[in-house]
Amino acid sequence: MAKEGGHTYNTASRTLLVLTILFILASFVLVGRIIQIKYFWEPDPRALRMREFKVQSSSVKLEALRGNILDCNGKLLATSIPRYDIQIDCQVQKKAYQEQTDKVEGSNKTIGMQNEEEWKRDLKAFTKGLARILNDGSSAEAMEKDILRRRGSSDPKVAKTITLASGVPYKKYLEIKKLPLARRHQSSGGVITTVRYERQYPYGELARRTLGYIKKNDDGNSAKGIEGSFNYELHGTDGIEWTKLVDSKKRVKDTDSTSVEPVNGNDLKLTLDIDIQDIADKALRKQVEEDPNIEDACMVVMEVKTGAVKAMVNLHRDQNGKAEESYNIVLKRSSEPGSVFKTAGLMTLLEDKKVKLNTRIETNHGKIKNFPDDRHIADYEREKHRNTISVLEGLEMSSNYVFTYLALKYYSNCPKEFTGRYYDYGFGSNWEFDIKGMAGCRIPDPDADKWSLTDLGSLAYGYAAEVTPLHTLTFYNGIANNGNLVKPRLVEEVLEYGKTVKSYPPVSLNRSICSRATRDTLVRALRSVVTNGTGSRLKSAKCAVAGKTGTARIMLSKEERMSNKKPYVSKDGKKRNQGSFVGFFPAENPIYSAIVVVYSGLSEKAYYGGTRPAEAFREVVDGIYAMNPAWREVIDREESLPGMNLRLSAVDRNDPEITPDVMGLGLNEAIYKIENSGYQCRFSGVGHVADQSPAPGKDLKKGGIISIRLE
Repeated sequence: MAKEGGHTYNTASRTLLVLTILFILASFVLVGRIIQIKYFWEPDPRALRMREFKVQSSSVKLEALRGNILDCNGKLLATSIPRYDIQIDCQVQKKAYQEQTDKVEGSNKTIGMQNEEEWKRDLKAFTKGLARILNDGSSAEAMEKDILRRRGSSDPKVAKTITLASGVPYKKYLEIKKLPLARRHQSSGGVITTVRYERQYPYGELARRTLGYIKKNDDGNSAKGIEGSFNYELHGTDGIEWTKLVDSKKRVKDTDSTSVEPVNGNDLKLTLDIDIQDIADKALRKQVEEDPNIEDACMVVMEVKTGAVKAMVNLHRDQNGKAEESYNIVLKRSSEPGSVFKTAGLMTLLEDKKVKLNTRIETNHGKIKNFPDDRHIADYEREKHRNTISVLEGLEMSSNYVFTYLALKYYSNCPKEFTGRYYDYGFGSNWEFDIKGMAGCRIPDPDADKWSLTDLGSLAYGYAAEVTPLHTLTFYNGIANNGNLVKPRLVEEVLEYGKTVKSYPPVSLNRSICSRATRDTLVRALRSVVTNGTGSRLKSAKCAVAGKTGTARIMLSKEERMSNKKPYVSKDGKKRNQGSFVGFFPAENPIYSAIVVVYSGLSEKAYYGGTRPAEAFREVVDGIYAMNPAWREVIDREESLPGMNLRLSAVDRNDPEITPDVMGLGLNEAIYKIENSGYQCRFSGVGHVADQSPAPGKDLKKGGIISIRLE
């Protein structure tokens, strides 16, 4: 037994010795490794990079909300409306439910199976509710079936996340959030909501080209109109937020990094009056639609004293024949203006005391000494066999002969005295406008190599020069404004949360373009054009109008023209024409000035300023007159109006004079809905509409005020 005991003892001793040696060796290896890592080891950049030891952060851009554009009365012309995209992760929690194998007490089902059944019940209610809310023909059954098919598929090619709805408005989004699945957290229900902002223009095509457009992620360089020119004010400053990846493979806000909140863009208040814009748009569109040969047309209405543009219409006929606001004709189209330029020549003659309105000149059958035979002037006076004609009669009938004759007679030896005045009138100086890209003017220069007296004579009746419609209107507005030339303007104020941070007051372009005596004479002459001359279609306007008609041929391209000697005539003998009417009203005390220009396609007939342009001008005058109480006749106090017994039927309860429901909406959507229903909006607070007065569905006269409180 002792031997056996000794053998057992020796075996145990040897085992213990071996283990001790192994532990000592392991300790040496461990200590050596620690020393090697601490003092000698360096990471191999090809195999392992330092960033793999750090929690990875990435930045997310927080987009600033673009500012609103308002008209002069505070009505929304452009705004950013939140829209929501609804998606669903079809396989959310599927794997987790499969791993939940514990039995439910008193049942053969596992906890995972029970959770899966609850998710599918919520899915059924969710798809049914979503189809009801969207009301776009979506089938709840088809939606549910497609989601379940994707949930059960193991094919990696089958998309697991699908879009159920795009561009959902805020009010419907609130309803969707109350549905099963959507009430759950995204990680449990699988419903994914993404918000984006869409640029909305509540008045559609009205002033669309003036307001312009900007594409998403555009830096403003390729944007058009006010949206592009004032992008730096409207855009605001984007913020930035840092996120990091956590163990659940989800990104959360990285509190160790600095985030910058976005600064929303400022609002712009324009000089435009959307009501006047509507009147001008309808008047001009009517003329364009009645004549398919009109390719382009434009109109501008401006406030005389301040240069505030109240309406700007640009109609361009597309390939399908539809007139749309797609090209800014008012600013971009510089052309020979025609007879509307005769007023500028007359102003110069009157200022230099060369003539009076009753000055008479010999007609000489329309021929002018030393003027090229192939450019002789043929006018109405030659047809009527008159021997003499007065300056006023020449303006009334828009005589090319009269103004060519007078320019050559008095300025042949000093042409710069005549052409230089056009710079004083604002035609030669290319002043900046609130919308970028305005075309420049061209006035013939007597010092140029190709100058001839033909240029002087042609300039007097509206050729040999190129100007935009806005330049022409600015000149006539100066006459209406007692000789004071003011720069047209579109932007009135920049607003930050309703507070004015920048103003754009009226700017004078010239101290005076003529004396008061010359101005009064010109007003009398322009009024006579309407009462006795080519502007007679405006005689029936609701208030007195003073203005001038203009007709001009448009120079054709080299491919279209018959020859270089006949640049206005096509190879088949047709011409392009431009008809204009420009003036102001009421003539005795001008409040507004306006210009209408139409441009024809190739045609055998002429387009006179006294026809379609004058018709459109008259409709605008009548429309503004009707909307301005100060211009209308007042009903005598002793008169009585017939009694009215108005009863609203059940159908009538949906009339626009019933206040709309804006509860729960954001500010932009609430204002949009209120103003589209014909009311004004007052608001206080921030957030979403928590209170509305009058309450939804109450009677309120159109134009009344709805007050909302946001929380």
